[in-house]
Amino acid sequence: MTAEIVTLHQVAVEAPPAFSAAINADLLQKIRMAPVPVLFLNAPDGADWAGYCGSHDQTENGEVVLDSKLVETCLRKPNSQHIVEVYLHESAHRLMPGHWHNAAFFCMNFVLHLRAGKLKRPVWHGIKFYDIQDEIDFESPGRFFQLMRWAWLLAVELAETEETAEECATLIHQKYQEFCEWLDAADEREEAATQRRTAAVQHLRNIESDLADARADRLLHFVFGGVAGLLVATFFLWG
Repeated sequence: MTAEIVTLHQVAVEAPPAFSAAINADLLQKIRMAPVPVLFLNAPDGADWAGYCGSHDQTENGEVVLDSKLVETCLRKPNSQHIVEVYLHESAHRLMPGHWHNAAFFCMNFVLHLRAGKLKRPVWHGIKFYDIQDEIDFESPGRFFQLMRWAWLLAVELAETEETAEECATLIHQKYQEFCEWLDAADEREEAATQRRTAAVQHLRNIESDLADARADRLLHFVFGGVAGLLVATFFLWG
């Protein structure tokens, strides 16, 4: 008996109209990004994904995956805003391999969303805490807030430049590493600052001690001079 195994092969097909209407040359020009190929798959019922980005070495052409239901018209009218947001999110993953949902990915994703402009609403409204979830620490939120601020400010800056998305990705990767190293050295900087403050306080105390000794010496000299003067005067008066 021969087992009937389903075999599949990936082939290029014409893009669904709803996808072409949302992801077009105008959008790619605005975000200044080379097209990222898309593989449409039917997400299983109950799946919690609308798209995903696999490791580049496990793809044929560096494609990202989108759920076919995003662009199908049989159930509901496709939402161009949602198509754009999912495509940009997965494209940001392709541009930032190894970063998953950290501050570097958030920054890259934010750059693309800012550059995309406005459809029904500003595209950047699709940015979520989900995009930076790897950095969230409820017990020590200070580091998260610093990373969030870093990513936000850098994204706003880069969105206005003429750098390509790929160039932005390289820069973000570099700056993220540098900023994390700076954050990791915070304890050392605090210890060094504490030592400087302690040394400064001790220096002031030494100065105060020296001034007190000087005042004591002057008082002693004044008293000694007064006694000596009194003795001399007495000698002349009674001599």
